[in-house]
Amino acid sequence: MKSRVVFLVVSLLGNAGLVAAWLMYPAAHARGARAAANASGSSAATVVPSSNTQAREAAGIESASPLPSWTALDTPDLDEFVRRLRAAGFTPAEIRLILSRRISRMYAQNPGGETANTTPYWRSPYRTAALNDPERRKQIAEQQKLYRKYVNPYENLADDPDQLAGAKRRWGDLPVDKLLALAKIESDYEEMQLQQFAQRGLSRGDGGAAGANADRLLEQERMADIAKVLTPEKFAVYELRASPTATMLRYRLETFKPTEAEYKSIFAITKAYEAQLNDRQLSGDARTALNKEITAKVQAAIGADRALDYDAAVNQNSSDQTAGLVSRLNLPARVASEVRQLQQDYTQKGRDIRGNANLSSTERDAQLATLAQQAASQLTAKLGADGFEAYSDLKGEWLRALSPKPTPGAR
Repeated sequence: MKSRVVFLVVSLLGNAGLVAAWLMYPAAHARGARAAANASGSSAATVVPSSNTQAREAAGIESASPLPSWTALDTPDLDEFVRRLRAAGFTPAEIRLILSRRISRMYAQNPGGETANTTPYWRSPYRTAALNDPERRKQIAEQQKLYRKYVNPYENLADDPDQLAGAKRRWGDLPVDKLLALAKIESDYEEMQLQQFAQRGLSRGDGGAAGANADRLLEQERMADIAKVLTPEKFAVYELRASPTATMLRYRLETFKPTEAEYKSIFAITKAYEAQLNDRQLSGDARTALNKEITAKVQAAIGADRALDYDAAVNQNSSDQTAGLVSRLNLPARVASEVRQLQQDYTQKGRDIRGNANLSSTERDAQLATLAQQAASQLTAKLGADGFEAYSDLKGEWLRALSPKPTPGAR
């Protein structure tokens, strides 16, 4: 349960950056990126000129006058900061980029005084222990509130093509009034969720079940409110895109890389079991049987060949980097399982050779060297030459362990 909560918090911490990237597609101009760098600390840079004459006039800048310095625009008052940036001709996407960086810097410090820039390289600047600190949890809630106001402001949705496109990509091709209603509901419930987090923290102990029930009740209320503003058909589209089941599936199926048809089939099957999957009273054996039943239906829906990739994706070890590497190489997800099986097989063969008392040291070394070459050859066949090189860097310890150990004192 604790891992689930930590995942939620990490998601919340990363949410603002994801939202900013989502809202700013296509990317803001290089001017916004340079200004964002200024917003994070520098105060000596010069603002890039605006081509908007009216904006320059509104800022009191004559066409022949020098451009305003960053100092002239900068202010700790975020409302005034936004007004000045608009007057200077920055686009909405550029302003969101600048404000995102500014807010991030405002709340970068941990209770111990370390920041993302000062934390030693061997420690994370966002440790679980720090997130359990009441003051830090309060800061996170405040930070997310500012992100919602300045980085994700929906009031001008109809006048901002980037935001409008992002909202439709997230929730479906809906009228602006429906998108605004969804944005308001999402924002309200996100704030309530953050308030619960600020009050409860990560280490909930005996309150874990009660906390999970509170989260589930809040989610049910959110979905009920959303259902009120959409037709049944549009609500079904929303669920497919933005429901908890959709979020979970996107995470689980990342290395599976489903087609839209495959995703819809898997979603429909998983959705039918949603209540049972969320039942905390379900025993371990019952949950295992339930997952097998779901997997069998998915396999029937997507075919035996793709089912191999599905099984590899949903049953992967989250700490194993093999699946991510296979995905980056654009190979089928099942290759990760095949590579893991090769590792198990060759590791056992290496143990057998080392444990064979009938072999001389010379024979043992020769067999181990041959075994290492065979393993490398089969892995290269699975991953390609470049993939094998990358795999050797990530997971090559067992490969190197196959090779004969040098004789002590040998040169």
